[in-house]
Amino acid sequence: MAIIPLKQFVPSDVCLSCDGCCRFKEPGTIWRPKLTDEETHEIQGSQLAHIILHQDVRDSGQFIKTKPGCGEHLCHFFNPENHACAIYHGRPFECELYPYVISRSSGETALYIHIYCPFVQKTQGQEIEANYREYLREFFKQKDVLGFLIRNREFLNDYSAYQEELQKVFVIDGV
Repeated sequence: MAIIPLKQFVPSDVCLSCDGCCRFKEPGTIWRPKLTDEETHEIQGSQLAHIILHQDVRDSGQFIKTKPGCGEHLCHFFNPENHACAIYHGRPFECELYPYVISRSSGETALYIHIYCPFVQKTQGQEIEANYREYLREFFKQKDVLGFLIRNREFLNDYSAYQEELQKVFVIDGV
């Protein structure tokens, strides 16, 4: 239920069997998703509003807080027992986009793919991944998508410290 609907790259059954996403080494990592004010406004009045808006789940930077679990720091909405997200249908745009991430550094906004994702490792260089990259290239040319990114620039992280984990896909012009 993001502002801009996005076709999912990683199949749900793969996500639900993975031990990577939604788990972090440190509680304050920039890998945690942010919930933009725009997304928060969209959620108001939905069935998920009581879960997302009426709990203290975001820090002052709008990052979703973590909770300790399984020796790691888990996304507040992640259930380690079934690997499911409590707000899956209202999850932040960043969560929908992953294993792709948008990084803004040195005045450039670019799309990267997180090469540590097991599904990415399995599909890299294959037609499924090439097709999705093309889909994203067209997706990020849409006026409403660019508008969302421009209005929410402050929510775009600088992942330049993680270059060994990321592969640049393309620059997103106009952001």
